[in-house]
Amino acid sequence: MRKKEFLAFYKSQYEGVNIGGGDWKFTVEGNGDGYLNIVPRLLKTPPIQYLEPGVYISPFWYVEMVLKLLGDKHPNWLISMGSERRLKPEGGEIFEEHLEENLEVIKRWFYKNNKPEVYIAELARIYALGNEGVGQAYRMKFYIACVFKGEVELLETERKKKEDGTSKRPPAFTLEFFSNAVKLAKEYRNGDRVCPVDF
Repeated sequence: MRKKEFLAFYKSQYEGVNIGGGDWKFTVEGNGDGYLNIVPRLLKTPPIQYLEPGVYISPFWYVEMVLKLLGDKHPNWLISMGSERRLKPEGGEIFEEHLEENLEVIKRWFYKNNKPEVYIAELARIYALGNEGVGQAYRMKFYIACVFKGEVELLETERKKKEDGTSKRPPAFTLEFFSNAVKLAKEYRNGDRVCPVDF
């Protein structure tokens, strides 16, 4: 299978957006808790062709917080699928039946994990790890967890570092980001806002 045919399969079934570099993100499923996004990836060519999509769950309330803090140009997923998202056909070439098979595996994972208790476990893990975690995706989750927890002092410290130029955080985390995070954290601490999950 060629990439053009590969992407046409998803475009014919799902709402998608071009996220750059030839990659597309498609919203595959959704319910009252959140929705499932995939970034299909067709790797190599026959005889060693395989699928390894990016697979993500985005709770609605989490997406709302990302939009408030970072806008719509940044990843808004909380949970990602592990290695089981990969499909390597025995014959070494991808056909439409493999795309459907891969989607079924992904959807089963979504139904199993698109639940408040899974969100709680992930936010609790991130929050407990604190500043030990690395990477921009982790850092965003951590700061959002801090907002929900009302961690005003920590976020204010980060804001001051951005303001005086001593911050080592990635460029995505701007002074405006930390200023808004501090404001929202105060609202959660004061009870003006309530976190949708208790972690």
